[in-house]
Amino acid sequence: MPQTLKLATKASLVAKLFPELWVESLLGPRPKIEGKAKYGPVWKASFGPILTVHVADPSLIEQVLRQEGKHPIRSDLSSWKDYRVCRGHAYGLLTAEGEEWQRIRSILGKHMLKPKEVESYTGTLNEVVRDLIGRLQHQRNLHERHVVKNVANEFYKFGLEGISSVLFESRIGCLEPKVPEETEKFISSINTMFIMTLLTMAMPKFLHKIFPKPWQKFCESWDYMFEFAKGHIDKRMAEVSEKIIQGEKVEGKYLTYYLAQEKLSMKSIYGNVTELLLAGVDTISSTLSWSLYELSRHPQIQAAVHEEITTVMQEGLIPTAADVAQMPLLKAVVKEVLR
Repeated sequence: MPQTLKLATKASLVAKLFPELWVESLLGPRPKIEGKAKYGPVWKASFGPILTVHVADPSLIEQVLRQEGKHPIRSDLSSWKDYRVCRGHAYGLLTAEGEEWQRIRSILGKHMLKPKEVESYTGTLNEVVRDLIGRLQHQRNLHERHVVKNVANEFYKFGLEGISSVLFESRIGCLEPKVPEETEKFISSINTMFIMTLLTMAMPKFLHKIFPKPWQKFCESWDYMFEFAKGHIDKRMAEVSEKIIQGEKVEGKYLTYYLAQEKLSMKSIYGNVTELLLAGVDTISSTLSWSLYELSRHPQIQAAVHEEITTVMQEGLIPTAADVAQMPLLKAVVKEVLR
């Protein structure tokens, strides 16, 4: 029996064991809408062996968020944590909890969240934006109706290229006509990992021995993602070390400072950078996709944003952080989309 058929058969069994997980995965928000209509703004449900509580009211969500405190307890990505324990990897920003999460968050906040620090990435990210625009124009020219067939996928690649340029201070070729093989494999590993996350979290651990393929594929995907990040980190570390040996000043935006100044263990650096790659891809691609969707639904707002940008920017110039500061409507659109 082909491996894909074996996996499909086992997935079918898991779907029978844990139907709610698969209904939500396939149908999107509909079950949540129906849940609120049936049970009200708060209800319990099973996520495989995990009991979940759904909150579907803005005022109640506000109350939940206000109870977080200094050390919030977030969604328990149990299979992600199990993998890190199994392989001996450190928890990163997405998997750490409590004081460890706060410590990591404080370090990252100094270099990635303060407005002045974010402004320092302008030149690096503008190069990535330029390549994205060129790629979108090329794809439009290939289509008889001048349409980009899957713009969300292009934003996904843009997100990965953008966060990589900040983390590694180097490009990994996501927006090239021919994407490098190692980058393609990394993208594929992310996709497989997310799919297998659903299976591995839904299955009790004793089923991993009976149906080993989902857990194996899950671990193989994470293995390559850590290997990919480690390769780029080690390359930057070697360059930094060489500069220090030669008495040169270590300069850079994020990663070189991270390595040279914060004194984090390499184990912690590997764990955090790998998870930051995922976080960057998801947040960037999702925000851009929904922004374009909402602007397409509100053409008058789209026209106003275009007018604001063309008023602030002179034709042919590349925008800077100072220019964006003069675009309140553009910033409001992003805030509203995220809200």
